[in-house]
Amino acid sequence: MDELKLRIEKLEKVVEDLILILGKINQRAVNLSIQTNYLEKQLNDANQNITI
Repeated sequence: MDELKLRIEKLEKVVEDLILILGKINQRAVNLSIQTNYLEKQLNDANQNITI
């Protein structure tokens, strides 16, 4: 029973770590999305300047 409890505690720690990692990945994805939107706007602005 003690071994089972220990294994459950280890699994809980792994899950907590995975949640933290997923949070970091999600934040990075948000940052990349913001950067992509900014670069797309710059590119569109540059293209408009070229066609004028």
